[in-house]
Amino acid sequence: MIESIYFYSFGISTFLLLLHIFIWRKFSLSTPSGAGIYLGLIYFMHSSFFGLNFIALNYILPLSIIFFLDDIIEVSPGIRILAIIFAVIGVSLNSDHITFVIGFFILVMSITLVNIVNFYDGRDLNFATLFFLNIFGWLFLSDNENVIKLGIISLLFLIPFAILNSKPNRIYIGDTGAFVLSMTLVSVIVIDISSEELNLFYLFPFILPTIDVFYVLAYRFFKGENLLSRNFYHLYQKDHFGRFRFFYIVPQIFFYFFSLFCFYLFKDFFNLNQYFAFSITFGLSLFLYIFKVRKKIYELEWKRETS
Repeated sequence: MIESIYFYSFGISTFLLLLHIFIWRKFSLSTPSGAGIYLGLIYFMHSSFFGLNFIALNYILPLSIIFFLDDIIEVSPGIRILAIIFAVIGVSLNSDHITFVIGFFILVMSITLVNIVNFYDGRDLNFATLFFLNIFGWLFLSDNENVIKLGIISLLFLIPFAILNSKPNRIYIGDTGAFVLSMTLVSVIVIDISSEELNLFYLFPFILPTIDVFYVLAYRFFKGENLLSRNFYHLYQKDHFGRFRFFYIVPQIFFYFFSLFCFYLFKDFFNLNQYFAFSITFGLSLFLYIFKVRKKIYELEWKRETS
């Protein structure tokens, strides 16, 4: 029974994505976006009818419609932020352990995550890689049955999406997908808070994107550039220095497993508090990003300009 449900989930995901591409191209010549609405629909379907005990996910689908509209006709930032606030409130109501301070932290984290994830929808397989690293943690690092089920369901959506999202790119996850993935992660974190076992490894896929986005913002701010204008400073935009077409996804994978290794080394081998271990891991990742990765990129760019 369970296997057949997963099979139907894979089939429905594939059908909806292909249907979305077909309908979008009837009205626009641009690359279809907003595919994340179907991820929210799949989550809602499993949460409501197929035994996935994830009530918090039910708040995500209705609010994701706002972001879907933003992918089509654009919605004001204020309305999008309100949608995130209502989503955080809905998710937090399912926990007795959410204090005002924790709730405020989750809200700030949610707004930040939605914008960071949205940056990673601009290249083929870029979002898919970020999503896969999240799924890896849900499947292999979590011992929560519902989180593991969520990982399986997400993987069955990711497979057809990744195929369609690779070159030649036929679909984007859109602002909708950034919202759905970010709020799903928040829901997972809230479940762990409820069981009083907050697992920080859920945040590891976002270490590199967070460092990269804030580094570029700081770099452009000190250069006096318009922060809202388009730029090509992000790490995933430096693929021309790689040896193969999808080289730009390699840093995501490397930083993820580097962070896992460091975190568990400090936490289990050196018996450090997990928050202290996470802070050291983040600091090492930041150092590696600035003084190794970025330094190497600038050296290569300088050689190209002077040759």
